[in-house]
Parts: sequence; C-alpha cells; structure tokens
Amino acid sequence: MQTYRSKLFKDNAVIGKKENISVIILYTQTPLNRKAHRINFIKNSAMQVIATHISNYLLENGFFPGTNSHCVSISYDPQTTALTVTSDVPGLVLDDEELTMELTTEHPSLYHFLYEYIITQIDDINAITPGVMFRRYQVGRATLTCFIDANFESGISFTWKEGVLLATDTAGETHEVPPAFMTPADLLVYTQNYYELKWL
Repeated sequence: MQTYRSKLFKDNAVIGKKENISVIILYTQTPLNRKAHRINFIKNSAMQVIATHISNYLLENGFFPGTNSHCVSISYDPQTTALTVTSDVPGLVLDDEELTMELTTEHPSLYHFLYEYIITQIDDINAITPGVMFRRYQVGRATLTCFIDANFESGISFTWKEGVLLATDTAGETHEVPPAFMTPADLLVYTQNYYELKWL
C-alpha cells in the first residue's frame, strides 16, 4: 500500500475550505486494479487535535466573550461548542452613542468555526481582523447589523445571498435592499429611513 498526503498544513494538520477540502488518499495496488479511498479530513485525528488545542486556548483565555489582538470579539460556549465572532465595521466612525453597527458570524460548533476561518493554530485566531470580517460579509459569509437605538429594538441585519443584499428587521421581515444602498454608511441611513417610515 502506498500513502500520499494531499496539502499538509502547519504541524501536519490537514484542513481546508469547502470546495477545496484536503484529504489523505490511500492507494491500494493489486494485480487487477488500483483503488483510491478518499477520507474526509474532518474525520481525521489531526482535526480532533486542532479542535482540542483551540478549545483549551479559548477556555484558558476567557473567551466568554473575549477579544483577540485586533479587538474582534469571540464568544465561546464550552457546553455546545458554539461560537459567535463579532467586530466593528472597519473605517466606520459613529458619532452617536445610540447607533451600533457590527459584523457577525455565527458558528453552531467549534468544528464549523475552524472550518470557516481555516484555523490550524493559535495565531490564526489573532489573524481575524475587522477587515477579514468585512470581506466575509461581502461574499455572504457574515452579517452586518445596524441598530439605531440604545435598547437594540430598532435594527436591521444585512446579508448577501446570490448577489442580492437582503435586509431583515427585528420583527423578522425580510426584503431586498435597493442597489443605491451598498456601503456601511449607506446602510446606516437606510436603517434610519426604514424605521422613520414605520414610525409614521
């Protein structure tokens, strides 16, 4: 039997993105045939080692929530292993204390978080920046949320889906956002106008 390793990362940890999943391929040669058996990297013991290492780091450093070196907030629930990653919007300055705008990604499990951010070592957690979060938002893998009141009752969550920007208000109503409103500053104005009309 010959063993070939595909795309080994740091510390021999095998990890990759959705359409580019790294695997270990085992080639079994016989006089009659040659079979390639693909083993999903998530089931590999290397992934378990990474998950245990990252979980211990999050627990030991109090990410309930805590912030990394770029002021990105990471909230970890050790019971369910669910995580929420939150950051400010890069380059946006809010001059009103009642206004809030942030970027968020939700992860139902630690494995999902490792998978989405390609985490293979502790340094990868500190490499998550507001800029990284905004790029994820631009490709539909993060949510931009804006609140215009201090009680977080009047707000809209914006998410890209198949090239369309969708807005969901706090009542759960979803609609498409006109193309004229694209930048975070535009979406702040959009949220304010939206609720002004609802309050009429």
